[in-house]
Amino acid sequence: METIIGLGKCGCSLAQKFSKYSEYKIYLIDTEPRDQGSFFLLPKQDHPEKYEKMPPDLSFFFKDIRTPVLFIMNASGYISGASLAILEQLRHVPIKILCIRSNKDLLSGVQRTQQKIVLSVLQEYARSGIFEQIYIIDNESVENIIGNFTVYNYHDKINEIITSTIHMINVFKNTNHTIGNIKNIPVGNRIASFSILDLTKEKEVLLFPLQDVAAKRYFFAINENKLKEDKELFKEIMSFVKKDSTKNVSFGVYSTLYDSDYVYVEHYSSVIQNL
Repeated sequence: METIIGLGKCGCSLAQKFSKYSEYKIYLIDTEPRDQGSFFLLPKQDHPEKYEKMPPDLSFFFKDIRTPVLFIMNASGYISGASLAILEQLRHVPIKILCIRSNKDLLSGVQRTQQKIVLSVLQEYARSGIFEQIYIIDNESVENIIGNFTVYNYHDKINEIITSTIHMINVFKNTNHTIGNIKNIPVGNRIASFSILDLTKEKEVLLFPLQDVAAKRYFFAINENKLKEDKELFKEIMSFVKKDSTKNVSFGVYSTLYDSDYVYVEHYSSVIQNL
């Protein structure tokens, strides 16, 4: 079981989406009460620096955490000022970070500055090995996947895409592939993101435009009957993978009962992203 920790409104909303899957234990930290998962209430502050100067003691709240952690947060949130102090209290377990980048046009000047600082610092910490990985996702990029949306359901639709993508990749990582050669990621490539691929159209939508990608892993989720009956499928997959000029590329093909086929891609880099 993996531990999911959400920080702030965005982080908690994403973490709560994982609660529908039995594989995760959910912890929430926010300034407003939440009715799902284990919850810790932080006093609300009016500036990121105030969260940084008054970090909470979460030793009791985290006392039962013994499994790897996925720590979810929005880089622009004022509450992200408390993130490093909170993460310090989780140093006894492996940590991966999922950091959301908001649309700059929707942010105040303080939020824009906070977003840039937080993303830069967390990338440096990840590259140094303090964190196992940092996954960066850009809300504007995810908009290209969800298509039509209303103001009311904008964040819900984005969160659904993000959580389903991460969950399915986690499932495949713990499932034997039908065919393929999923490789370990080269050491030092700790800055990462995802994309979703339409194989029939060979159209790939990035969840963040990661620069200087050194490694990719493709997870082909294919309907079981199609795997049994389509005699051209393997050639199509191999042809597509061979076109990828990334230095380190691997893939796995997985059988599913879904009517539609999906392809999820992990992108990895060792380079601090220019944000």
